Amino acid sequence: MRIITFKPKLYLMKKILTLFSLLLMATSIALGQVVQVTGTVTSSEDGLPVPGVSVLVKGTTVGTVTLVDGKYSLSVPSGAQNLVFTFIGFKSQEIEIGGRTRIDVVMEQDISKLDEVVVVGYGTQKKREVTGAISTVKGEALASLATPSFDAQLAGRSAGVQVTTQTGVLGETPRMRIRGVGSISSGTYPLVVVDG
Repeated sequence: MRIITFKPKLYLMKKILTLFSLLLMATSIALGQVVQVTGTVTSSEDGLPVPGVSVLVKGTTVGTVTLVDGKYSLSVPSGAQNLVFTFIGFKSQEIEIGGRTRIDVVMEQDISKLDEVVVVGYGTQKKREVTGAISTVKGEALASLATPSFDAQLAGRSAGVQVTTQTGVLGETPRMRIRGVGSISSGTYPLVVVDG
């Protein structure tokens, strides 16, 4: 005959250890969860979507950029509180998440910041850091002129820019020169940026 002894302390310790392990795993899973937040970013001026807006979870490096249609999708950690929306020429906005999974944002233009940035041929620079001459011709100034081409309309509209035709043939592309006929370190042809 065999006698089985029951050791309650060992059995109780195994139960407590198993329960503690399950509780620890459940807590780590709950803390590691992420929430999918989506939305659309539009402009307050015309209601059109704004592509390229930076969407960042405040205090982290988790972020994304809006697509061409202004939509974004971001996996936000469950403990996150706010999203920060930033874009050049618009006021930055900080929006509280508050358990929402869809956050649509309307960005307001910041005209003072827009004037400080200049688009040059190799990127963007602050206006005070630009070393070259920059001239702007508004579309309203060219709208009432009757000339055969767009570049011929720029003649006499910007200081230091010469617009001439070579042969006088109708429809021929005019030659544009800046800084006179010769230049020591650069070419004489300008960079023309057509916006819109």
